[in-house]
Amino acid sequence: MVLFAGAAIVLAAGAEGAARTYSWWKQSGAITPIRTEPDSTLGWRLKSNFKSRAYLRGVFDALEETNSAGIRSDRDYGPKANNTVRVLVIGDSFIYGPGVDIQNTFCRQLETRLNEGGRADRFEVINAGVPAFDTWQSLKWLSRLGPRLKPDIIVLGFYIGNDISQNGLRMASNQLAIAEKEQAFYQSNKASAGREFTFKSYLAQNSEAYRFLRERYHRLLTMFRLREMPAEGDVWWLDQYRKDLAPRDAVGDNATDSLLTSLGTWTRENHAELVHLLIPELGQVVPDFWQRQVGDLISFDPA
Repeated sequence: MVLFAGAAIVLAAGAEGAARTYSWWKQSGAITPIRTEPDSTLGWRLKSNFKSRAYLRGVFDALEETNSAGIRSDRDYGPKANNTVRVLVIGDSFIYGPGVDIQNTFCRQLETRLNEGGRADRFEVINAGVPAFDTWQSLKWLSRLGPRLKPDIIVLGFYIGNDISQNGLRMASNQLAIAEKEQAFYQSNKASAGREFTFKSYLAQNSEAYRFLRERYHRLLTMFRLREMPAEGDVWWLDQYRKDLAPRDAVGDNATDSLLTSLGTWTRENHAELVHLLIPELGQVVPDFWQRQVGDLISFDPA
């Protein structure tokens, strides 16, 4: 028994060491610039006159920079020139483009395309995206930038994956409803909230080997269709995929509707056009990704 226990400990230590080495190797050679600074209203914003390398071995190597107004650009924007159509793009990291050179961001690519063909008007496409912004922050950011930049067109990058749920969190009136949804969803875990649950939580937070094996275990469950759908309820941030919700229960939808209405009002009052750029989450276009990532929380029939 002593030999068996000792062998098990050595095996576990070896597995943990191998998993940590693998995790370290994946993360080595990564440079993630700190792009933001605190802002009393927005929570955070991009640093002004920021320039830094963003690098991840084998994935990207790019220079990120901002102008004096804290907008991702290699130039400043003054008063709008005659015969210029100014497009202001707001949103989160999908707009900002971390790990992408300015010339390769879709905003700069769009500007290049719009100015092809000898048009009479010149187009300026301004990338005002800020990583992790929700719709409320984008609206406040627009209210700050808009009067100075006077855009003709405003493009809101709206990420289906988390903007709806984040907007729900933003509204104080939704906090109670969200708490009730979470309490109902986790009710079934109370029976296992003893030592086993505590030990699993400890492993999940501290063991690379446990996380490595757990991810592959869940993939096997999905592969052999052994994962069961919850009998009732749902995690509240996935409510956006349900068609049976009463309007009062769709806290993210209600908050988003209110914010988009306010955004539309601002654009009309400032004589601009509003375009919604809907960005799907990867799971909506790559089903396997959905199963791997969201499958840990809830499983849907692919049909």
